[in-house]
Amino acid sequence: MTRTKLIATFAAFGLALSGAARAEDPGAFKIPGTDTTLKFNGFAEAAVMYELSGGYHDLQTACDYFLCPNGIALDGQKTNAPQAALTVAYSRFGLQSTTPSSIGAIGMRFELDAAKGYQLAGASDTHSATLRVRHAYGTVGDWLLIGQTWSTFADLNAFPDQMDENPVTNLAALRAPMIRLTAPTGPVKLTLALEDPYYTSLSNKANVTAYGNPYWTVPDIIGRVDVPFSMGSFSVRGVAKQYKNDVASKFGFGGAVGAAFNIGGDALVLDVSGGPGIGTYIYGTTLDAPEDVVVAGTDMKLWTVVGASLGFTHNWTPQVASNLIGSGTWTKDDSDVKAAVEAASAGSYGGFNKSVYTAGFNTRYSPAKSFWVGAEFYYNRRETFSGAKGEEWRGELVSHFNLF
Repeated sequence: MTRTKLIATFAAFGLALSGAARAEDPGAFKIPGTDTTLKFNGFAEAAVMYELSGGYHDLQTACDYFLCPNGIALDGQKTNAPQAALTVAYSRFGLQSTTPSSIGAIGMRFELDAAKGYQLAGASDTHSATLRVRHAYGTVGDWLLIGQTWSTFADLNAFPDQMDENPVTNLAALRAPMIRLTAPTGPVKLTLALEDPYYTSLSNKANVTAYGNPYWTVPDIIGRVDVPFSMGSFSVRGVAKQYKNDVASKFGFGGAVGAAFNIGGDALVLDVSGGPGIGTYIYGTTLDAPEDVVVAGTDMKLWTVVGASLGFTHNWTPQVASNLIGSGTWTKDDSDVKAAVEAASAGSYGGFNKSVYTAGFNTRYSPAKSFWVGAEFYYNRRETFSGAKGEEWRGELVSHFNLF
């Protein structure tokens, strides 16, 4: 690039930034010579975790750094010992654009974080972590979305306000490629989405060899109704999910209800979900990976899972807020599940979970708009189908610096 072109490029960028102050959206600016408005987003976040007990530190996985209820060490295991960890893996950077058109505003969002790889003990390349895509999608008006973002089954308004980057056990912590259609009817919003599925199956080698692992020919079908009201919002969601192998096919289904309430400057959120075969949409599900179906010869048996969470936020001052958080997940203990668990190995985390509970508390202090620090504490408990139990006590300190 010649010196003249380089100077012109920086001058154009400077003019664009000077226009940001005039934009209605802080941090947004119009790209010279176009109708497109561009906005960057991101933050640098560091978290220090300390597990007083229940740490499964032999695994060297994400369970070392974030809430991982399926990875709680069971009583008597040698890994059930204190440990500490520090990570910046969930720092993020992204951009969004908006361009007007005759069919509505055309939007684009692309965002990365570094959570694909974790800064494990002895990590090379000065503790670098691998980038992964969080969001990559386009929109037309407020009615069409194509690409990857939070699952339509996730009501983010009903998520408790956590500092840990993994959610409590019952929530649909899932971003997936999808096609989503939305139809506003007055204040009520109706949404229908087709999403790329994810699931695992508890199958012995003979079944997999003879009939193949489950796969899909129909995407996950999710419907949703959102109703705002004067004190908050309410949502009802439903999902149908196909399971299929070479000789059998079955549909799982489930539903969820979420609500958020503003109460005199404080906030209360709750979410309840469940159904046969929807382990994908309940984070703290039965196994160390989301489990939905048991393949038994030419038959399929679906796991039934139920989860619930509650969160309360109290704002002490404009700069200080505290949160109480609770969650539980339960798996139906029927004969099909028992038979499948007994036929399988113990699993990489020491057992298949029948129930998982989480209770948490945090407080954050925001001395400036673009900066906050906080402390969070959790008690987690799980019980496996074999009756083994494990408890985890953990705390973490978090610093968060926004891009602007």
